[in-house]
Amino acid sequence: KDLDVCEHSYKLEVTEDCRDIFKQFPKALGLIVLFASSVAAPSRKLPPVPGVVKGVDRMEDTFRSLGYAVLRLPVNLASWQYKAAMKAVASVSFPESYRHIFVYFTGHGGNDSIDTPDGNLKLVDITNPFSPSEAPHLECLTKIFIFDTSSLSKHSILRSILPHSVLLFPAHPGYPAFARTDDCGLLTQHLAPALRTSSKSFGDIVVDVTGAIAKEMKDDPLWINRVSSESQPLLCQTLKAEVSLLKERMEAMTPLVIIQKVSPTSLSVAVSSPPSSVQFHLQHLHLLYKRQGAEQWTQVEVNAVQGGAVVISNLSHGKHYRVKAVAVYPGDEEISSQEMPCDMPTEVEPVLLQDLEYCHVDSVEFKVFQPAKKDTMRWFGVVCQSEETPQPKPIEWPENERVRISELKPGVQYTVTATAHYPNEESVSVTKSFEIP
Repeated sequence: KDLDVCEHSYKLEVTEDCRDIFKQFPKALGLIVLFASSVAAPSRKLPPVPGVVKGVDRMEDTFRSLGYAVLRLPVNLASWQYKAAMKAVASVSFPESYRHIFVYFTGHGGNDSIDTPDGNLKLVDITNPFSPSEAPHLECLTKIFIFDTSSLSKHSILRSILPHSVLLFPAHPGYPAFARTDDCGLLTQHLAPALRTSSKSFGDIVVDVTGAIAKEMKDDPLWINRVSSESQPLLCQTLKAEVSLLKERMEAMTPLVIIQKVSPTSLSVAVSSPPSSVQFHLQHLHLLYKRQGAEQWTQVEVNAVQGGAVVISNLSHGKHYRVKAVAVYPGDEEISSQEMPCDMPTEVEPVLLQDLEYCHVDSVEFKVFQPAKKDTMRWFGVVCQSEETPQPKPIEWPENERVRISELKPGVQYTVTATAHYPNEESVSVTKSFEIP
């Protein structure tokens, strides 16, 4: 009864820790639970391994850099505490952005269990709390269990596989995971840097890492002297998971650009902050644009927290431009959006600006641009008409200045048309309709 009370109390404590982490990192890509045991295994003549702390440190740094929330449990807890912690994590509702759950352990293990200060903890007590029957709300999340330990039965891997899950071990049974007790395990040494730098899927990374481990164990005299020649290393039994950590990290850090409006000489562009900008500590957000063929980009600062709309002015008629957003993170790491092409209107198109304003109850103001290239244009005119006055009324206006139309009637639909006339009876028109309230 006392142990049941302790388990319940510790489960509640870890549950609150998870909820606090989810509040702090609501847009993380997933959660990794880290725990370790440095105790010796006298029955197998294995010494203490204080280097497991380095392994936990390395994996924490790696997964934080990839955009994951981290729950780090104290080293050398009792088996019932680790068991209660797994149940606690699996009982919590995860934020919508979370895609994966990683569980990492490093230390000694054997006979389908891991060694703890009070004995051992069965692998099924680590994996089963995340099964569909125990945690149906987590069924769609990928679970990846990483055990940087040795001497675990090959059959335990196959029995413990859950839907959408992977179990990863460093070596074939009979091989030690630690070459030196003061350093992290062999799996962590290879896996952590690969996860940081490889754009491959997690499954392909595992194949590369286990192959490198097998080669190192085969070629290193230190390993050959510690194991029998009959137990040459084999690739660890695992599954390929459709998980691409570096790719998903890039997606979460990439800003979004949408071209909203194209005017004669300007663009209105919406820039959205990356989905996980807070998680990755976004420092600056820029919008960049350049004319096609130009070498230099022109930069405009954007609100890093909210994003926003940016108007780019003084562009050239009929030219091709490219627009992109760049997010800047600590260490001057820059992540760019996809470049968006934009063709400015050709020089022969007349344009009525959209910023039409009602000045009084019987008048309206707007601005008209005639084509920039005038040498081929015969003439250019602006007319106004309505249902009551179907005959178009020419409007006199100063070039590239605001136009005001007066003596309008409320409730009547008016239409303003700007037309550029060219040789061979060709013409191009733009029409704007409005109604006086």
